[in-house]
Amino acid sequence: MTDQIQLLVIDNNPLLLMGTLQILKTEGYSITEATSGTKGLQLAKKKKPDLILLNVVLPDLSGLEICRRIKSDPALPQCFIILFDSTMTSSDKQAEGLKAGANSYIAGPISNRELVARIQDMSRIKSTQDALKASEERFRLMYENAPSAYLTLDENGCILSVNPAWERFLGYAKADVSGAFIYDMLPPSDAEKLRSYFSSGFSSGSAFKPFQDLELNIRRNDGSTARVLLNCFRETVANSKRGKTHAAFCILHDVAEKSKTQESLLKTQQLEFTATLAGGIAHDFNNLLMSIMGNISLAQLYLNPEDNANKILEKAESTCNQGKELTQHFILLSKCGYPSKKPSSMEKLLKESSVIGIPIPNVDVVLDLPDGIWKIEADEHQMQYALTHLMTNAVESMPGGGKVHIKIRNIVVSDHTPRPAHPISSGRYLHLMIQDQGQGISSEHLPRIFDPYYTTKELGPKKGMGLGLTTVYSIIHKHEGFIFIESEVNRGTTVDIYLPALLDNESQDGGTPNLSHLN
Repeated sequence: MTDQIQLLVIDNNPLLLMGTLQILKTEGYSITEATSGTKGLQLAKKKKPDLILLNVVLPDLSGLEICRRIKSDPALPQCFIILFDSTMTSSDKQAEGLKAGANSYIAGPISNRELVARIQDMSRIKSTQDALKASEERFRLMYENAPSAYLTLDENGCILSVNPAWERFLGYAKADVSGAFIYDMLPPSDAEKLRSYFSSGFSSGSAFKPFQDLELNIRRNDGSTARVLLNCFRETVANSKRGKTHAAFCILHDVAEKSKTQESLLKTQQLEFTATLAGGIAHDFNNLLMSIMGNISLAQLYLNPEDNANKILEKAESTCNQGKELTQHFILLSKCGYPSKKPSSMEKLLKESSVIGIPIPNVDVVLDLPDGIWKIEADEHQMQYALTHLMTNAVESMPGGGKVHIKIRNIVVSDHTPRPAHPISSGRYLHLMIQDQGQGISSEHLPRIFDPYYTTKELGPKKGMGLGLTTVYSIIHKHEGFIFIESEVNRGTTVDIYLPALLDNESQDGGTPNLSHLN
């Protein structure tokens, strides 16, 4: 059985084809019949059949004229036409039919069995061509929407095509570079290096010899230089003059972006090492503190409240409490601090934060929380800690007062939606932004802001231990999220957090989701 191929038969004497049509129906073809050329054209436009079996001789229009009209109609470009004539036909007449656009010409007399076989053969060819076109369309969509910069070069280094990511990365329009030479965008030494690789790659005269990770400097349209890794692979392209010709399909990777990825991986590895170390000492350290604090309390029982020694013990107890707080940081950093998640509302977590709802002198906290915000899966205790720490940082950065703006949005990141400003993987996210008007962080300190024990605050009691943002980073990372901090001295700081949104509709609050794409 075939997959319901749509066949239109245009013949003024359908009785001649009755046996053939009956066989085709049993083979799974869906058949529509027209007894005139005019009716056939109308049905072709309406039904858009896969195949048309068209008699050359019709009372109103010739089969050749109908063939020309159908093939010139933009709405029917994929339609296969089989011309047939029940009488013997000269080869010149058959050639004229093929020239008119027919995909096949059947000259009679011909048996029903042979006619069915010819139609089935054309059906297979049509199906193969449709599958090829679908494959080409999938490749085109992948090529056009890929996040990496793609281009195709011929053996002379001439640019045959580029994708939109290449245009965005280097700033050139496709129309401006098609036919240009890639060597003209490279410094002389790099151009010579690439020529050498291409000369070697095409030296055999047949298949291109691929190469990977060739490091080059390439000039952007604005005059700046990008350091890239070039990977080239074999490709065969159509050439109107020479038929098929060999070419190189190339991918550009931004070295700077790769370095950022490596730095992020290194930071994660450093954090995991710190977590392992912290987990090893946290519980033992906490037990020691409990013992010390117990002995301090016991000693206080033997002292007069007015005794100077009692004040010393109170100070020691206060220091031990700070040690307990440090232990909590260690536990959150360690593997023992992995989150116990449940469906949670970010709006609820924010409103229950110790910073929200409490009047702060000269500080205005502005909440932008639209309806329909997706839920997240979170350890509410850990997330409360992270939110409180970030908002406390924002308030403390504005000793003279100012505004803290907190905004939540639903976003979807995919190959078919605008990408956010930050490098995050595809998916559904809740995006939280905390923005202050504080003192900001210098470009010198910003790259190390998540490093353990690195702080821009004074060290000591009630100052900074250098573990707050490290712990926040760890919490967001354990929730499979992303956190980014951008800052400018005397202009303020913006913290962007992306947390995976729950997919289960039953865990949502309802309402209309508020979708946003950040550019």
